[in-house]
Amino acid sequence: MNTRSSLDILREVLDLASKVEQVTVDETELLLCNRLPAVLAALRLPSDCAAHRALREYEEKEIRASTSNRLSQANRELFGSLRREGGADLLGAVRAKIADQGYRVHGVLFELFQNADDAYKQLDDDGPEEACFRVYHDEFQLRIVHWGRPVNHLGSNVERGRRHGYDLDLLNMLVMNFSEKRAEHAVTGKFGLGFKCVHMLSDNVGIASGFVAVRIVGGLLPRGWQDGVSKSFDLKHDRHTATLIEVPYTTRDMMEGGKRTVAAFQDAMRWLPAFSRRIRRVELVGDTARTITCRIEPLRGSDGRIDVVITQDGVSSERALRLELGDGYSLLLRIGSDGPCRFEPSLGRLWNIAPLAEDLSHSGWLLNGPFPVDPGRGRLAGSIGDRQTLFERLGKALGKLLIALHDLIKKDWKYLSGRLSLGVEATPPQFWSRLFGVMSRDFEHDLSSRLHAHDDRGFGNLGDYSVIPSRLPEPFRAVMRAAEVERFPTMALASLYVLRAVSRWPSATRWHNRTVSVDVAKYLERIGFTGIRSITLSCLLRQEMTDCKWHVSVAHGKAIGCSYRSRGGRESSYTSGAGRSSSDCEWSAFPGTRRLLVSSERSELSIARR
Repeated sequence: MNTRSSLDILREVLDLASKVEQVTVDETELLLCNRLPAVLAALRLPSDCAAHRALREYEEKEIRASTSNRLSQANRELFGSLRREGGADLLGAVRAKIADQGYRVHGVLFELFQNADDAYKQLDDDGPEEACFRVYHDEFQLRIVHWGRPVNHLGSNVERGRRHGYDLDLLNMLVMNFSEKRAEHAVTGKFGLGFKCVHMLSDNVGIASGFVAVRIVGGLLPRGWQDGVSKSFDLKHDRHTATLIEVPYTTRDMMEGGKRTVAAFQDAMRWLPAFSRRIRRVELVGDTARTITCRIEPLRGSDGRIDVVITQDGVSSERALRLELGDGYSLLLRIGSDGPCRFEPSLGRLWNIAPLAEDLSHSGWLLNGPFPVDPGRGRLAGSIGDRQTLFERLGKALGKLLIALHDLIKKDWKYLSGRLSLGVEATPPQFWSRLFGVMSRDFEHDLSSRLHAHDDRGFGNLGDYSVIPSRLPEPFRAVMRAAEVERFPTMALASLYVLRAVSRWPSATRWHNRTVSVDVAKYLERIGFTGIRSITLSCLLRQEMTDCKWHVSVAHGKAIGCSYRSRGGRESSYTSGAGRSSSDCEWSAFPGTRRLLVSSERSELSIARR
């Protein structure tokens, strides 16, 4: 009887294990093959790489297969079943996904605005004479129209259109987390969820763009929209095909959500064209009607780095300065009749074409750029350190542009004030005082303060320029260099009444060009200008009396706003000397507010309430 050795048995076990392992690998490979197109699409590969070219070849074959009715029966049955019975469940899942990604109902119109701006940028030509985004609204629905590149239109360069995935527009609008937009295309959307947020307001969204017209069932499945094509062609403008998105409200809650959407859009619509790449006209048509037009003109002598933004709504116009910080970032300064002023507190400060949800309401400007954001495009992504580094980099660019702005103001104030429609009484010192008021609020908060630092960033880069307001009455200097500031008034001198009264004293005149208010000194210290010390009324009086060797005549006393009366009431001069105590004399400074007690024995001055 032949017996197998232990070695033979071990070999058989190893062979079997090898076969099992290979089956597992094969099954895994098969699953990966089935899912590989979706995985590759989600990676948003560069359009000129080999992997992307292979994916596009596969997609073209898949499209040809679908037109030849070679889709699997199982797939067709799944599609039909969902369309007939699974719409409500599917829509609920889509909405849950949208909510999980951080999208908010009042941001729906902003998402569609960003998509429209991308579509205008993707046109072969410059598009219509005035790129427009129009919103029709009433209590029953929203209708959004633009005339950018139509849905699935490849453009005149078919090869380039396919490479950029233009023919997959509709698919990407339907499927979650798919988008053909890449950084190289310089467009805003990238998560493939922006359009889907419309499903928060409707169960039956319609899309019509040229000959593409569908309504969406369950937030995912297309169904032919019979009237869509004619509605799209009825809105054709300047030979450009219209894209229409129709969002009928399905429930009362959706109706209320639509109102919030319109209200949020209306609050921000004046400044949307200031940051969009192509759109320069925004129209709101309905119970609340408003049209905003925008012109952006470079300032002469700024090398294209500083623009004047002029927005007009038919009733009034507003102006702003747009400072180009590089890498797609820009800072907008609102301009009033006497210089820079803060934007409305309700308006978001950080934008990515449209406002984000980040709370920087203390700042007075708007800052737009390709911020790293979460999928809902409401919050900044990345670590706190990443954000701080970004703001420090932007602050360096801002500092250089503020110097350029200073040079423009110094060279031709008349030209600049005319372009900004400033009042005839506006002056450069007033302009800088207003700008400091807008930006100094940044100094109090960690992230926004990163825009400013001594000798390097933002307002701190202006240390050698006369732009810092004293915020003190005349004869103190209106604006000065930060490097010149040495003192700030405190205690009794913090009262403007007292400060005005002593401002002509010989001991005070030496500080006229080196003193700022307490709050300005505090702001300067926060951005690195240290060593600014306080000055008090007792300091000034001590200096005043020291200069005259502690002998104050009646005339001198009157000149400094004080008088001495003995207990008998007779007015006389006062000479310091031994034997006379503070109880023997009283100097009245600023009657009705404070009294000054002079102690000749200790040669000290003190202030007490009357």
